[in-house]
Order: sequence, then structure tokens, then C-alpha cells
Amino acid sequence: MIKIYLFLITFFVLLTNLVAQTNERHCPLNINESNYKDLIQSKGNTVTSRSGTKYIPVVFHIVYRTDEQNVSEAQIQSQLDALNNDFNKKNENREIIRNDDLAIEANLDIHFYLAETDESGRPTNGITRTKTDIRNIGDYYEDGDVKIKHDFLGGKDAWNPNRFLNVWVCETELLGFSSFPGANAFDEMGVVVNYASFGTIATDYKYDGYNGGHVLTHELGHFLGLLHIWGFEEECFYDDNIDDTPNQSIAYLECPFGTPSTCGSIDMTYNFMDYTPDNCIAMFTKGQKEVMLNTLEFYYPSLPTEQPDSVTPNDNFNILNQVTVYPTLVDNNLFVKGINDFEYQLIDTKGVVLKTENAHSNIIDLANLSSGVYYLVLKVEQTRKVTKFVKL
Repeated sequence: MIKIYLFLITFFVLLTNLVAQTNERHCPLNINESNYKDLIQSKGNTVTSRSGTKYIPVVFHIVYRTDEQNVSEAQIQSQLDALNNDFNKKNENREIIRNDDLAIEANLDIHFYLAETDESGRPTNGITRTKTDIRNIGDYYEDGDVKIKHDFLGGKDAWNPNRFLNVWVCETELLGFSSFPGANAFDEMGVVVNYASFGTIATDYKYDGYNGGHVLTHELGHFLGLLHIWGFEEECFYDDNIDDTPNQSIAYLECPFGTPSTCGSIDMTYNFMDYTPDNCIAMFTKGQKEVMLNTLEFYYPSLPTEQPDSVTPNDNFNILNQVTVYPTLVDNNLFVKGINDFEYQLIDTKGVVLKTENAHSNIIDLANLSSGVYYLVLKVEQTRKVTKFVKL
């Protein structure tokens, strides 16, 4: 497969509109392979100068029409946790990756965190909330502008994209869509995600199979310069121009059986840039990592990536990812293995915090908790781990 380096993307992304995931998982790209090849003039290799862990401030713009769409802070945190797991090889479903592909599985070493100051330097929690009367606001344009991304159209203006990663969460018929590097207006740079496929702790997801937080991971792949794994069209002739992802002629809308092959090699159905449901999608490749880091370098050079003072190093992140919480069906006690001193919260399915406590034991007594579905949020300084359980 031909390896295409990031500075060439400039030639074809201008012909590309929004890259989207719909409830039918169809993402149109307004360019074909023939036009793309005509635009290629040269090739070369680039290496990002941003070494070490990259810390990216995120602002979540919650644009809601109903109370259900006004997602809770716990749901936002669960999405942020899923995102950080996916970009750092910490996602729990990595066991589905074939041994042959483990050697090319990539750790992006990117940590996303809630912005702590707004555009004016004032303290913020990194979340904005805007009430709208427009049904499916994420689906509409006016004179070429995406309504969700503008105050005057009923949505919410982006915070300076040179300083923040903007993520809009709203009602839409799409699962999500993203701007593509170099292809969209500056004030519309960012990602849109359906509130019903956002985060990991809601109980009423609109789209079955997309409740693991990976929709945003997929869309950030587009934001950072990745095509779908099959490339421009679902045929073997096309590809994504990444040399360590196999050619693939179809998008997988369901978890496949066995090791399907459509173009002479085993399809990488668990790649984050396929359409596979969340429990069957698990990795980026090293070739995809190179593209994403180069995009960060050349298309978003002003986006901060330095570690802020308030964000803890990956030590705590790694500690919590070694922690096991069990069982998932609880009679009286919930057990936390791998850590003894921590803060925890109990949260119900509506996002209401029922209890906050500092623990000095690995046993949490839930005998007085009513039957139902709950979430345990473990906290070590600024780092969190969310676990869903059922009280019997």
C-alpha cells in the first residue's frame, strides 16, 4: 500500500466535506481515488517535534432540547475516560486484537483533559450548556454554516480552536461527524457527537452497540487526518493510504465471526476507523499514529499539548487502569482490587451523585443500596475510573 504523508493531505482535503457516521454507519467523502492521485505531486516523511505525552484541553458544548439530552458531568467524565483509554492502549476490549496485529498496535500517548480556563482566562470546568428549541440541531446547515456550531443559529460558538479541542454533544440523526484538517472553516473545527452515543454510563442509548465511548474516538481519528480503513470506496481497489492497515472492501456494521477477508488479507475489523460496534473495535495502528501526530504538528500547531500543572502524570492513570472492580452483580459488597486508599462516588443512571466517600479498604458496603443499575467512580487526585454494576 502507498504511504501518504501528511503534507499531501492539503491537496485533497479541500475537496472533502464533513466526515460522518450515521445510524446506517455511512460516511460520504466528496472525493474519489482518481482525483486524489491526480493531485499528488510529491511524497516525503515528516516526524513530529512534540515528544512525550501530549495533553490536549477539551471543551464539551452540550446543546440540548430535552433534559435527557443535557448529559451529566458523570457521563462526560466517562467519555473522557474512554477516550484516554483508547488513545493509550488501555481500553478493556484489547483482548479481541489478533496476536499478529499486536506488534503494530499504537499507543498515541495523548491525554485529553477538561479545559480549566476559558478563552478569557477565567476558571471553567470545560463544559458549556446551551438550551435550544431546534430538533436534531446537529443535522442542519444555514448558508453553509453548521447550526450546532454557532450561537446565532441556535447552537454554541466554538472556543478558539487554536487553544481548545471543541466537542459538541447534541441531538442528531448521525452518530457523529468531524471536521477534517484543512477542509473546514476555522470557527467550525471540531467534532460533533450524538448525545445518545456519547460516554459509557447511560442506560438508554439510541443506537444499540455504540455505548462504549468509541464513536468520539473514531471521529477524532478523522479530526487528526485519518480516512476510514477501506479508504475512499468500499472496494479492494481503494485503501486508506496507510501501509500497515490491510485493504478492505466493506464497512463492518456488526461484530464479525471468525477472521473475515475481503481483499486477500484478514480484515482489521477492530480498527477504530471501521464502523464495527463499540465492543468489537479496539485499536489504531502505528501507521495511523504517524498520520495523526503529523496532523497535530502541521494542521494544529497552536493547540496546546504541554502538561498543565493541575493534570496528574500518567502514574495515577496507570494505577487506576490496573484496578479491578468486581462483581458486576452485587449482593452486599463491591470489591476494589489493586488499591486501598481512594475517593469514590456512587452515581445513579440519571447522573445523580448518591454518595462521596474516602475509602481505606478494598470493600465497599452496598447493603443499604436499593436494587438497580449504578456507577462507581474511583478517584485518585484528578484521575478517574468508572465502573458499571447492578445491585441485586
